[in-house]
Amino acid sequence: MQRFRLSALLLFVALLSLVPAYARAQQSARTGDEYTVRPGDVLRIRVWPDASMNGEYPVETSGMVNLPLVGELKVADLSLPDLRRLLTEHYGRAMKSPVISVIPVFSVGVVGAVSSPGEYQVLPTETVMDVLNRAGGFVKYAKTREIRIVRVNGRVEQFNGLEALTGKAAPLTLQSGDRIVVPEGSHFNLAAFAYGLQLAGTIVLLIRQFR
Repeated sequence: MQRFRLSALLLFVALLSLVPAYARAQQSARTGDEYTVRPGDVLRIRVWPDASMNGEYPVETSGMVNLPLVGELKVADLSLPDLRRLLTEHYGRAMKSPVISVIPVFSVGVVGAVSSPGEYQVLPTETVMDVLNRAGGFVKYAKTREIRIVRVNGRVEQFNGLEALTGKAAPLTLQSGDRIVVPEGSHFNLAAFAYGLQLAGTIVLLIRQFR
């Protein structure tokens, strides 16, 4: 009994150690702070107190963005907190105590066993399940445990959609150019198979009658 209590206590401590990491992952998904700006993104920028600076600005293939009053800035590979600091610094040279809001918008592809495959414009706070929901959800034969996230650098991440639906998996955020692949399982139809067997049996009987 003493050994069982010790094992249970150790298991409880191990589970507790996972809570902070899971909470950090959820918080990161909500804020999008781990997102890295990439070429092809569009930056939604809001500047207070000068609303004339507001707008949507594309990040060029060079990694540069051209902003009014500021000019060209290298923004590719910056996290959102670093990007906000950079913009605050540059706008602060032209106005007093600016407050900067910036939200990247980027493209993610969804293919496979979903109702509406295609390209979706995504925000950093949206997770894989958010985008799959926008794609109409899974079709009947989707292999929800075997979803793959294909990154632009060729790396592939496995994602268990069933565990995500039941809250057992931490949310997974996306990056610009990601592709969500939902494999499709077998379309085996038991009723059609039974009908085929019945039809085959009928044909055999007819052949025997005409011999």
